Amino acid sequence: MPIVAEITTTAGATGWDAFLEGSILGQFQQSAAWAGVKAVEGWDGLCMVLKREGRIAGGAQVLHKRTRFGRLAFVNKGPVVEPGDMETREEALRQLVTLQRREGWRALLVQGPDGDPDGLEPLRRHGFVEERLMNIIDSTLMIDLGDGWEAVRGRFRRKARRNLRPVADDPLTVVEGGEADLETFFELMRNTCRRQGVRPNPGRIEGLRAMWEGFHPQGRIHVPFVERRGRKVAGGLCFCFRDRVTFWKKGWDPEGGGSTVNFVLTAEVIRWAAERGYRWLDFATLDRDIAQAMARGEEPPEDLTDRRDFFNLSFGGQAHLLPGPMIRLANPVAALGYRLATSGPLLRRAQRVLRRLAVN
Repeated sequence: MPIVAEITTTAGATGWDAFLEGSILGQFQQSAAWAGVKAVEGWDGLCMVLKREGRIAGGAQVLHKRTRFGRLAFVNKGPVVEPGDMETREEALRQLVTLQRREGWRALLVQGPDGDPDGLEPLRRHGFVEERLMNIIDSTLMIDLGDGWEAVRGRFRRKARRNLRPVADDPLTVVEGGEADLETFFELMRNTCRRQGVRPNPGRIEGLRAMWEGFHPQGRIHVPFVERRGRKVAGGLCFCFRDRVTFWKKGWDPEGGGSTVNFVLTAEVIRWAAERGYRWLDFATLDRDIAQAMARGEEPPEDLTDRRDFFNLSFGGQAHLLPGPMIRLANPVAALGYRLATSGPLLRRAQRVLRRLAVN
């Protein structure tokens, strides 16, 4: 049967989010709610829906914006097509290339869904090359919750178990945050980012409010806090989509208890997800070299203890290598320049400039 393509604004894409919920490859970054979040940062959304006999067979949400380098489009965790349906996948890529030409996008960036078995070769056939400049996350640490909370807790490493022992004269409590607590979380997160020398994402409180408005009505957001004597000293923000809880952001006050409150917060997020029947807890990041070493069963890098990933690894988990981001440049001369810039001494300079786009 022929495949029919429908191109609408994200808000007009009837049935798309329901399709994502039912797809093994569906993730929150392809949802209408996420498009609403990114709109605060100046991104516009288009949704390409592919139908066969009136039913959605696949598609992609495309975020696009004007940058100093021209118009950029980003398909984050898409296109979403059922594994093995190569006809629909090919049509999705053809439609994306057509959209790039029609909309005048200078660059089209695509990072496929986690665990996509069809690989990168279809993208290469349509003129995409590996993207190496923007520092897009391409590996992550995930905890399998399938055995239940007690089994998962039993796999925590000694450092985590030690920091989770209760202290009688210094009780910590965990509370569920609401809309009124978003500003508190934002300050905790922003101050933590400043200490770590990274840019907060989102950079404005309006971004958090958009997350709440988009994800809370469906129960897809979780904002826990750790309190010490009634004061919130650590907080986290999680997205809940399909069988996964993504521990997306966190922040803490170093004067409120140091690393102990972080251990309590993280363990609580894991417990919460496990007891509600989710299969996976996703930390949403892991350095690629660490992930590769874990996947091969090798010793981790020597400087592991100096990295932020070392904390998350205290809770166990598995390394997952994600599809690498791919980019298609509309101008052949620019495409040649890109290849040169990503293969020589200009690479690091180009990385510093382009990472400011913060597409994640």
